[in-house]
Amino acid sequence: MDRRDFSPRDEPWTAPTELSVSKPRPLKSTGAATASVVVGCVYVCIVLAIALAAFGWARRADLLQREGTEADAVVTRTWTESRTAMVAYEFSAGGHTVRGEHTIPKSRQAALTTGAHTPVQYARSDPGINRPAVSSDPPLTYWMAFLVFVGSMALVALVVLPIRKERRLLRYGEAAAGVITNNPQGRLPKYGYVLKYEFQLPDGSPVNGRTQRDARCRNGEIVCVLYDPARPRRNDLYPTRLWRIRL
Repeated sequence: MDRRDFSPRDEPWTAPTELSVSKPRPLKSTGAATASVVVGCVYVCIVLAIALAAFGWARRADLLQREGTEADAVVTRTWTESRTAMVAYEFSAGGHTVRGEHTIPKSRQAALTTGAHTPVQYARSDPGINRPAVSSDPPLTYWMAFLVFVGSMALVALVVLPIRKERRLLRYGEAAAGVITNNPQGRLPKYGYVLKYEFQLPDGSPVNGRTQRDARCRNGEIVCVLYDPARPRRNDLYPTRLWRIRL
């Protein structure tokens, strides 16, 4: 069948009977939806941990820039951790001995033997925030930490939005006949299973869509499409991956 001569409205087509259930349709989640929610929750926890760490490093950098004071420290130990050179040291601040450890360039590790002296910088209000003068921490501001958080949350949205989209489509969406339009030769897609399709609205307006599926569909194959009547560009193939109609 040549897709260019095909119009879903020109052939008899009936939507699956379960879609005739009154709206909003009762739904139940699939295993894929549960897995997506679990992955999303884990990812949110990771994002929050990364954001807190980023803001913590930004606070350290800000305090060291505003309140940085130099002191003479004595090296107590050097070692390598995951191919990263580390140094432990202690110095006196406010009448107390402060101990710290930090990463250093590998080129300086040999010179910092136990007992050697090295300058350190610490924050006057919190001497526990300190670093060796030979360290080369990348600059990190609050704005950079905020951008890290926003960028990470944008990735979280990639997990959450498909779940919400499919749920709304299955609860309120209208069904229409569609046709697969992956390629003009009718071959199966070579790379992955991104399916492209086309369907018509009741007024005859054509709408294009695409989705990612494990199923293989040939060019020109008739499929069922669910679309949002208010925003037809929001559409997907039926059955959806994450939700099913509870019968």
